[in-house]
Amino acid sequence: MDSGDLAGFEIYMNGSIADDFEFAGFAGPSERSFVLSGLAWGTTYLFRIRSVDTSGNPSNLSGTLEARTASVQISLGVKAVYTDEGPLAGLPVFNGTASLISFNGTVIATARLNSEGWTYFQGLEADEYYTVHITPPPHVMGEENVTDGYLPVLGPVMQASVDDPEMELSIVVPYYFLPRVGTIEVEVVFGNGPRQGGVFEAIVILLDESDVPVEQKTTDADGKVSFTISDLPFRGRFDVIPPEELKGDPEQNTSGYLPIRTNFFEMDRSRTDLGVFTVELNYFSYTPPPPDLYIVSCTPKGNDVPLDADIIIRFDQPVNTDSVESHFRIYPALPGMSFSWDEYGTNLTISHDGFLPDMNYTVVIEEGAYSMIGTGFPPGYASNTWSFHTAREETGKDNGKGLSREVIWALIIGSLVLLIIVALFIWNSSRREGEELDEEDMYALSDTEFDGDMDYFDEEELEGEFDTDEYPDDLVEDLVEEMPLEEELIEEEEEIEEDMEEELIEEEEEFEEEEPEAEEEPREEEKEEMAEGEGGSEDVDEELPEEEEEEAQKKPVKRHAKRNKGKKRNP
Repeated sequence: MDSGDLAGFEIYMNGSIADDFEFAGFAGPSERSFVLSGLAWGTTYLFRIRSVDTSGNPSNLSGTLEARTASVQISLGVKAVYTDEGPLAGLPVFNGTASLISFNGTVIATARLNSEGWTYFQGLEADEYYTVHITPPPHVMGEENVTDGYLPVLGPVMQASVDDPEMELSIVVPYYFLPRVGTIEVEVVFGNGPRQGGVFEAIVILLDESDVPVEQKTTDADGKVSFTISDLPFRGRFDVIPPEELKGDPEQNTSGYLPIRTNFFEMDRSRTDLGVFTVELNYFSYTPPPPDLYIVSCTPKGNDVPLDADIIIRFDQPVNTDSVESHFRIYPALPGMSFSWDEYGTNLTISHDGFLPDMNYTVVIEEGAYSMIGTGFPPGYASNTWSFHTAREETGKDNGKGLSREVIWALIIGSLVLLIIVALFIWNSSRREGEELDEEDMYALSDTEFDGDMDYFDEEELEGEFDTDEYPDDLVEDLVEEMPLEEELIEEEEEIEEDMEEELIEEEEEFEEEEPEAEEEPREEEKEEMAEGEGGSEDVDEELPEEEEEEAQKKPVKRHAKRNKGKKRNP
């Protein structure tokens, strides 16, 4: 092939026979090297080359060339630092020891950590598993249950890979605290109030940082109790509760000592004994509010109150008398009021010129009246207002005639009722005996001044004895209403009188039919007697004026006797 016609070289690789080679790339006529990428580390490859002219004609393949890639160098960088606890918190583990350990536990290599806490391991085989163990320097290293210090630590397991030939690992070295026991003594004392000294049998509760109870104890006679804390460091506080018999409660208005929760305290290994932790109990004193003002009693009340009755008010405590008097009201107004108090300022007596008769009075002690300690009536108090009604007249007082008017009217009506009962008794007795009363009997009956008929009372005579206009009709009606028996008797008397009149009329009619002539004769005789009487009337009038007065008094009796003339009484 002419070199002037050379186009380049074709490169084939990785075949054990001619047909297995694959095209790998093309190099120009002037190129003396060719780079292949993506080959595996430590792997043998086969290559063959042929030339190609400008017309595309290839030459024969060359002989086989063998080439091997280089072996990979996998390294591991390790950095160790101290934990955030302990005296070297966060510092690199200078002068510590790092050991590379295979998966089966064999220590492959050991290296010293530099001042930055770094060390490097080379020649790790791909796909193998490794771990690293860090040992702190002896002067800072601790031992569990023996001493405080930094403990050796084993790092995580990792796999070496050609894909990451420069691996790095960071390891934190922990610090070990040897457990220590701390003690604290609590003293509970009375801070104020009526007691002093230590509080016996107070309840003390140890709380942790989250206020979760850890332990509960009771104080001794000196008010002291001790707690042992087995795992330092510790941060907590106390709840202190007084004995039940000394406990106060503001919500229940009870005086006494109040429970208390203390501030936090802290203990660590450098401070294992806090000494005495003193807790003072505060005393709550309940002071009841001053009592409200109340009226214990007040008079008068009800009805028929005498017109000269005093107003008397008694309070439950001494009052400011000026405030009560200035807030005293009575409706309607009462003239001539005079206020007088007892020596304690609790009882008030009000005299006056007299109530009006038959009048409703309302007494009010308005808000603004107050006691000597400054309290007034409670909200919504209603007993500071009351009413009463006075009597119609001055009940029970002398009317100037020796007896009160009510008593006189009661005697009048009682006498009338008694007369009615007597008349009814006589009339019934006459009917049973079957006797007929003649005119003389009627005159005899008139001596009782009553025969069952109200006409027997001469109105003029009654008016002369009792002035009816002086007594109101409504008073008489009230007294009569209070005597139902008297009213019933009057109604019964009226019915009997009506029956008697009807019977008289019937008997007179029968009598006129049977003896008309006999009736006329006496009438003529009566006329003659009347004529003779006219001639001597003047003498009678002059000589017997008293008889005329008696005759005038008997007229009602005669009139009634005449009306009943000829009547026969039934047995």
